[in-house]
Amino acid sequence: MMSLESRNCRQKFNCRRPPVLQTTPASGRRSGVASLDNVERETILQALAQTHGNKKKAAELLGIQRPTLYNKMKRYAIEV
Repeated sequence: MMSLESRNCRQKFNCRRPPVLQTTPASGRRSGVASLDNVERETILQALAQTHGNKKKAAELLGIQRPTLYNKMKRYAIEV
């Protein structure tokens, strides 16, 4: 059932519902498109390089807590 407010919005401002986002399965990825994991891994590596391997400073640079950085480093097999 449509609320009166919603109906008024549609009539007055020609409001429409947002479109449904279409997702593609992971197997349907185009080659050359970096996955989020790859981007995150590279960002961590860059932060570590900029801070000369200082994990505390790298975490600060990334805006994350140090334990979070350690977890991500373990996940992406990053050793410093």
